[in-house]
Amino acid sequence: MGTMANTLVLVYVGGALNMMVLIYSYGVSFRQLVNTDFVAIELIRAIAGSVGIIGTVPCVAGVAVWLFSKK
Repeated sequence: MGTMANTLVLVYVGGALNMMVLIYSYGVSFRQLVNTDFVAIELIRAIAGSVGIIGTVPCVAGVAVWLFSKK
């Protein structure tokens, strides 16, 4: 599960990296760049996706055990 969450975070960072470099190339300071809504949205997306993966895998495993133990 940890590798899936890490991969998800890296995908979001890779997707947002080009936009952050573009904004930074216009002369926006690093401090302003980090405080933009864009960075906050990407962080929230990464955290929400990671929580979803970490929560979904055990739930699905539990349902599978419950379904296959009835035989």
